[in-house]
Amino acid sequence: EYKVGNKGKIQYTYNLNNNSLINIYKFNKCINIREMINFILNNNAEAYYNFKSISTDKELYDIDVRHDGENSISDIKNNCVNIDNGKVSIQVSSYVENGIKGCTINQNNRIINLTNNKCEIRPNLYIKEYDVEANHSALIGGFNSDEMFYLLSRGISEEEANKLLINGFLLSNIDSPKMIKNISKYIKEYWR
Repeated sequence: EYKVGNKGKIQYTYNLNNNSLINIYKFNKCINIREMINFILNNNAEAYYNFKSISTDKELYDIDVRHDGENSISDIKNNCVNIDNGKVSIQVSSYVENGIKGCTINQNNRIINLTNNKCEIRPNLYIKEYDVEANHSALIGGFNSDEMFYLLSRGISEEEANKLLINGFLLSNIDSPKMIKNISKYIKEYWR
């Protein structure tokens, strides 16, 4: 999914039946957007969500993942670059009730904040079962100083190094050539 535009409030619900799988690759370049995304996973269902955004204004994302069946898998990845007047807020909540065994939950959230504006990530794990593998990460900040040092020590300018790191950050884990082309177009719009 690829979305560009102004103001919007959107809600998605993905109800995955037994033994089903969904891979979602998504890119937003929207002004003032709020999205609510719900995943309901039944037995052996798998949900892979890979989201990218260039934020220039207020963006709010609420993602709820309900593991209603055993051996279900969720892998939620959110990568945002915050610029201009951007303010990104991401909340990811994963739920497993007692008796729902063998689930795997992964939440990986990162915002590269190139402004002084406040951004936030709220990863939540509501797990009432012991037989579950669950991980979450949340990182807000700039690029790793070691990455930047490595590029600068190779004679690459700071501006070009930032551009390379942003490309890698926003284009990682995307299999669709069409989506790579579309995201690259917007990267070039901001980082020539």
